[in-house]
Amino acid sequence: MINTYNESSLHKKFKTEAAQKYRGKTEQQVGNYICDVVTDDGTIIEIQTKSFKNICAKLEDLLKTHRVILIYPLICETYIEYYDEQGGLVSRRKSPKKRSLYSIFDELTGIWPILLHKNFTLNVVETVAAKKRQKTAEAVQSANKKRRIKKNWLSFDTELIAEGARRSFCSKKDYLALLSESPEEFGVKEAAARTGAPMNQTRKMLWTLHKMGIIEKTGQEGRRFIYRIKNDI
Repeated sequence: MINTYNESSLHKKFKTEAAQKYRGKTEQQVGNYICDVVTDDGTIIEIQTKSFKNICAKLEDLLKTHRVILIYPLICETYIEYYDEQGGLVSRRKSPKKRSLYSIFDELTGIWPILLHKNFTLNVVETVAAKKRQKTAEAVQSANKKRRIKKNWLSFDTELIAEGARRSFCSKKDYLALLSESPEEFGVKEAAARTGAPMNQTRKMLWTLHKMGIIEKTGQEGRRFIYRIKNDI
């Protein structure tokens, strides 16, 4: 009950589908942790719909003894829905913010040490989702106490609308494919031009790939680092 309290519809849907696909059981105790799904062969499947920063230690511990699949429903398009206190839909709009596959590096910088672990696989599913908010009579603080300015609504659910492309990552070549045939030497600007990813996410991607030993620095021009793909990839 503790592990599923405040569980979003999005998380629950992917957890249920994973249990069916891999023939596993949900909400299973493994050591000190409650895991989303555990299969008959001991494979652990975790669904992560929010920040990865709080899951790294858990994954590191589990990977010592188990194979782990992390499923990340990457929300690329979002609809914002407002509901009244009786649960009636008040309004619905599409958020102007869009994300792409390269947005995964907003999260991967926090778990890069485990990305190439022999027991680890990352499955990314591009999704469209609705974020549901309930109107309140007065401006209130959020449940996690992180609002700088109180607002007259509270988030209460995130619901899947549609699924898109799926990508699986478990080897250096899987991550290297994201560079999209970059030239022999490149910086952030050249990599962004090749991939179409925003500069800030490209910078995070190159930082992560460098930490993973997939690319290496060959020089520096002012504050601009120059990279190349390592020869042993």
